[in-house]
Amino acid sequence: MGSAFTTSSGVLHFAYLEETNAKTVHVELLDITKSKQSPVQLDSSDYRVTYGDNLLNLDLRDISGMINKHIYMMELINARQERWFLKFEYLKQD
Repeated sequence: MGSAFTTSSGVLHFAYLEETNAKTVHVELLDITKSKQSPVQLDSSDYRVTYGDNLLNLDLRDISGMINKHIYMMELINARQERWFLKFEYLKQD
């Protein structure tokens, strides 16, 4: 389990090391700005991966629930139910 913090204004780029030879990982997104966390609906929450290093992208511009200057938590869950977290602030592009 690991975590990090960054900012994003369009496409969130992240890396994932697949060690189990699974074909997909699951991603969930939460708005954690307020004390009550709110899930954000994604068009697709499963990402295709291959064994080894994977560079993945989540296009935040296409997600209707994104709010400027809010803090979000992306959670990636693999086949072993291991969880990785990426906390970021969304900065809307003009």
